[in-house]
Amino acid sequence: GLQCFCRKMVYDNVTAEAIAEDAVVRALERLEEDRPRHFLPWLFSIARNLCRHWIRDRKSTQRMLENQGYRETRSAFAETLTREAFQIFDVELQRLTKRQRRVFLMRIIDRLSFREIGEKMDLRSGAARAVFHRAKQNLENWLGYMTVL
Repeated sequence: GLQCFCRKMVYDNVTAEAIAEDAVVRALERLEEDRPRHFLPWLFSIARNLCRHWIRDRKSTQRMLENQGYRETRSAFAETLTREAFQIFDVELQRLTKRQRRVFLMRIIDRLSFREIGEKMDLRSGAARAVFHRAKQNLENWLGYMTVL
């Protein structure tokens, strides 16, 4: 259902699965606040918005890399950071636990799904997602700085 819906928008099984999982998590987190009248349409609208954000962000990144003459590779992420931002990232990254650091880098740099991360680290996909979420929260200062650049 939901994963198939996402796959039709992003054309990638792994990404569709991650977006569908994220939509469910976000819906459950906001369920009491939003109190939707009809849960399934509300859940699908969250998934649709997440798909749109993913598509927009991917296109933006691809355009930036093409304009700067970079190939989309693992190292392109590091190459596009300014020296100052990379230093801040390195300091902030060292503040994470070893597990958070590994999960965060596998998700952001290697673009692994939570299922793949879980398999590599002997975790359930939900636990991998939770560790990633905690890492993101711990990196708020750096991530906030990067949105300003």
